[in-house]
Amino acid sequence: MSDRPHTVVRDRVQVFDGLRGIAILLVMLSHTSWLTWPHVRGEGDVVSRALLENGNFAVSIFFVIGAFLYTRSLLNRAASPGGLHPGVQVIRRFLRLTPTVLVLLAALACVAALEPTPTYEGLRLGESAQSVVTYTWNWYVKDNPLVARPDLGHLWYLSVDMQVFLLVLLLVWLLHRKPWALIGTLTVILVMVFAWRTHVYQTEGLYQALLRTNARMDAPLSGALAACLVPYARRFARWAPPAAAGSLVVLAALSLVTVDDVQFFRLPGDLVDVALAVFVIACTIAPVSARLTRVLGFAPLAVLGRRSLSLYIWHFPVYMYLHHHTESWSYQLRTVVALALTAAIAVVNDRTVEHWVGRTLVDPRWSRLDRGIPTYLGALASATVRGVAGRQPGPTAATVQPAPEDADAPPVSGDATGRSATAPSGQPRPTRPDDA
Repeated sequence: MSDRPHTVVRDRVQVFDGLRGIAILLVMLSHTSWLTWPHVRGEGDVVSRALLENGNFAVSIFFVIGAFLYTRSLLNRAASPGGLHPGVQVIRRFLRLTPTVLVLLAALACVAALEPTPTYEGLRLGESAQSVVTYTWNWYVKDNPLVARPDLGHLWYLSVDMQVFLLVLLLVWLLHRKPWALIGTLTVILVMVFAWRTHVYQTEGLYQALLRTNARMDAPLSGALAACLVPYARRFARWAPPAAAGSLVVLAALSLVTVDDVQFFRLPGDLVDVALAVFVIACTIAPVSARLTRVLGFAPLAVLGRRSLSLYIWHFPVYMYLHHHTESWSYQLRTVVALALTAAIAVVNDRTVEHWVGRTLVDPRWSRLDRGIPTYLGALASATVRGVAGRQPGPTAATVQPAPEDADAPPVSGDATGRSATAPSGQPRPTRPDDA
C-alpha cells in the first residue's frame, strides 16, 4: 500500500509522456511530409492527412500538458511556506528551455562559418538568434518573414510558451489567495482568445494566425485553467476513468477535422483544448486505468515524450539542411538520413545538455532562493561584507574577543537565510518536482 501513491504518479507521468510522444511523432511527420514528401501532402484520405499534416494539433498537446504541469507547480509553490517568487520561477523556466537552444544556435553558427556557399545567403543569423533567446521570435518572424532564418521557424512555439508562462505566473502570484478570481480571470481571457483567433484567421490569414501570441495562447491557457480546477474536480473522481477515455475518443475524432486549418481556428480547434484539459484533469484526480497506461504509456512512446524537447528543437534545422543539400537523393534516403541524424543528435543532447539541466533544476541549493532573489542577494552581500571585515586585523590580538560558535555568521553549508542545506538526519533536502 505504501507504494501506491508513487505508482499512481508514475503511471500519470508515463501517460503524459506517451501523449507527448504521439505529439512529437505528428510534428516530425508533418515536417517530413512538407520537406521530404511534398508529393503526398494534401493527397490521400482524411486519416493519411491526419497523420502527415497535423502539426498544429500536436503542438496543442504540448501546450496543454506543459502549461498544466508548470501551473500546478506554481500553485504548489504559492501555497508553500516559502511562497512564490516570480523572479526565481522566471530563471527556472529560462533555464529549462534555453540551453539546448543555445547549443543549436552555436552549431548553426559553426555551419554558417564553415560553409563555402551559405545555405541561407543574405539572412543574418545574429538577428534571428537574438529574437530566439529573448523569446520574441514569433513576433520577429511575423513582422520580418523575408529575413528571418527559416530553419528556426519552428521555435515560435518556445516563444509563445514563455510569453504565456509569464502571464500565468503573474496571475498566480497576484490571485493565488483568491482561487475563484484566478479561475474566472483565466476563463474570461480564454474565451476572448477563442473568439480572437478565429477573427485573426479570417481577417489576416493563416500566416499571422499561426504566429500571433494572442491567436496561439488558447492551448496553454486551457492547460493553466485545468491545473487551477483540479482541487474542485476531485469530487468527481469516480467519473475520471470514463472521462479520460472519452476525451481521447473525442481527440481522435477532432484530429481528423482540425487537419483543415480553417477548422483548427474555429470551434473544432477550441474543442481540442477542452478535451485535452478534461484528459489531464481526469488523469490527475484519480488513478489512471491499467488499459490507458498500457496504451499511452507504451515504453517507446514514453521515451519519445521524455525526449520530445530535444527532438522538437533539433529536427527542423536538420530537415531544412538536408532539404537544401540533398536534392539529388531519393525521398526515401533523405527521410532515413534525416530521422537517423535527428535521433542521434537528440540522444546526445539528452545525455549531455538536458541531463545537466535536469540535475540543475532539482539541485537542493535552489532552496537558497526560497525567500526570493532580493533577500538572497542581500544576505549574500551582508555575508561578503562581514567576511571582509572579519579578515581585517584589529589593534591587538588581546582586544579582539572570539565570536561564539552560534554567532550571526554567514552560513557555510546552508542557504542565505541560515538554514542548513541538509535535513537534521543528515539526509539531503528533498529535490524539487519537475516544473517543466
